[in-house]
Amino acid sequence: MVSGRHLRVLSGILPALWLLCLCLRHGATAPVEADCPCTDPSQCELITTPPRKELFAFVVEDSNWQKYDWSKITTVGMFIKYDPKLMCHAHSKGARIVLAVVYPAANLTNPAARTAWIQQQVAQAKSWHMDGVNFDIEYEVSTEHAHYVVDLVKETAQAFKAYNPNAQITFDIAGVPDCFLLGRCYDYTALAEACDFLFLMDYDFLAAGPVALPNSPLSVIKFGVDLLKVVYGVPSSKMVLGVPWYGYDCPCVELLPDDVCLVNRTLTLSKPGVGSGSVTQIQYKDIMKLLPKSSTGRLFSELFQSPYFNYKDASGQTHELWYDDPASLALRYDYARAEDLRGVGMFEADSLDYSNDPLAMNQTKAMWDAIDKF
Repeated sequence: MVSGRHLRVLSGILPALWLLCLCLRHGATAPVEADCPCTDPSQCELITTPPRKELFAFVVEDSNWQKYDWSKITTVGMFIKYDPKLMCHAHSKGARIVLAVVYPAANLTNPAARTAWIQQQVAQAKSWHMDGVNFDIEYEVSTEHAHYVVDLVKETAQAFKAYNPNAQITFDIAGVPDCFLLGRCYDYTALAEACDFLFLMDYDFLAAGPVALPNSPLSVIKFGVDLLKVVYGVPSSKMVLGVPWYGYDCPCVELLPDDVCLVNRTLTLSKPGVGSGSVTQIQYKDIMKLLPKSSTGRLFSELFQSPYFNYKDASGQTHELWYDDPASLALRYDYARAEDLRGVGMFEADSLDYSNDPLAMNQTKAMWDAIDKF
């Protein structure tokens, strides 16, 4: 006969035994699937669409995504704090949503640290109903250590695709693969094989001296794509052309003939509003507010296939501002189509003015519509 005391003991043990059996069945490290936060539970289901032409949109702010042109987006790279509403909305539009991740450089050569980190990413993705990861690793890696980056991507892809065969694993690289200048001596051939595609960051080509230059010259974009194809054997189907939806404001020490803006050699790139007299990154929505106040109106460089204009600040100093607009971006999208690249993307989708101002609405629509060229 079982006493009341024994029943109380068993009542405490049985749930523990049940949990132990559950862990043995599913694996001790298997994360518990999170409840679906969507009104429609089907929106928590992972996207199973096979490889297709891509429009990869990076999201860095949490206030604009509802106003994106979701008829074009296929993948969202999430650089913001997790928002379940964004996940639900993306899935409702058939778009993947992926974690934007950076792996600690100090742990690159540590297999145990890599395994633990990968398990964390998989658990997080399961909990948030995410469709994969986008690696944004931009630190220096020597040729001798390049295989560790490949190992990281391979191991991550294997872990993600073990629970979701349609998981998307992507890797961001400089538009022109470089070892000498940037110190990113990656094995681009192996990286392309290890992931679904490479996101080419075809921006920030501007140097902080001695003269102002375009952010994303088309000739340099073409050179980078050719380099990847010919030297590294990366197929077109593994490349997504990333373009900037922002520009650079360059204060001129002197404006030379032919609109050559001489800038101070000691200047460094800065974030918007940081540092007086610095070469400053500026979003498209703010560029459009400056353009009507320019002293030149929109100018266009045939050499770089990029627009620019000059204006004077409150102190009277001349600035030269290089950027991209629907017309110049259409040339880049058209090139991506002609080269049969996997897709195009932008950094970042939040650079536009999503207010209800009629002029801003037209400007924003024109930026999204230019993608139709691809």
